[in-house]
Amino acid sequence: GRAVDIVVSELLGSFGDNELSPECLDALYENKVANPTSTICIPTRYTSFLAPVSSLRLHSESRSQAYFPAFSNDGLDSAPLGTLRALETPYVVRSHSASQTHTELPVWEFSHPSVSETGKERVAHVVFPRNVTHGCGSGNGYGSADQAVASMAGVDTQAVSGPITIHGFLGTFSAVLYERSKHSGVPTTGGGDGIVGISTCPSTFSVGMFSWFPLYFPLREPMVVPSDSSIVCSIWRKCDTIERRVVWYEWCVQIVSKEGETVGVSAIHNPNGRSYHMKL
Repeated sequence: GRAVDIVVSELLGSFGDNELSPECLDALYENKVANPTSTICIPTRYTSFLAPVSSLRLHSESRSQAYFPAFSNDGLDSAPLGTLRALETPYVVRSHSASQTHTELPVWEFSHPSVSETGKERVAHVVFPRNVTHGCGSGNGYGSADQAVASMAGVDTQAVSGPITIHGFLGTFSAVLYERSKHSGVPTTGGGDGIVGISTCPSTFSVGMFSWFPLYFPLREPMVVPSDSSIVCSIWRKCDTIERRVVWYEWCVQIVSKEGETVGVSAIHNPNGRSYHMKL
């Protein structure tokens, strides 16, 4: 039959792809429901971002999930979730009592129709360099960044900051819903760039939008970051589409001194999706 002209989906999650939009939308093209050259897909592409966060409250509330039932349908007969699973599970959070310590950075992107030849798995190693302002202006990681505060904090380039403690990472996203020149083949002229987008990243936040909150990736043990040290976050998006039919994230962190020496390292969280995964 004839392919559809337009696909409008509401599959974006707090981290962009964490509600399986890549798998759901690309299936339309694979099954000839959508045409890769003529069908307009909204959104057309989206990028996931990460930022370190310091928040004892987020960490303690994540840890407290250990005492809740692992399977809510079993009621009081269910075994508790346990500390390991509780701290290897990402949570959608309206972050309070939190401080985003660095400006968020991109980790990966998906587009529709897909242009990737590597499937839907992804890996990123994101370096957050020394930042004497500790992310001033980014606030608690939800809402618009305050550029005035960030500018004032960055005036004294000789400032020396003390160590900080990070308790995990906040995941956000930005998305291009529609790009006129991509579908019309005609470059845009006049005002505007012909791109309609949305963002939950503090630095590009869509003011007035309350549909998504950050995705919190906890660390099993908080990490102390000494002065002049960088944070390196490694994160993987992994898929098993044959046997278990699940998608999951794994993540870990390194603390690297200005001399390049590793002064702290975490375990890899959620290996093989043992604590958390999304079913296809």
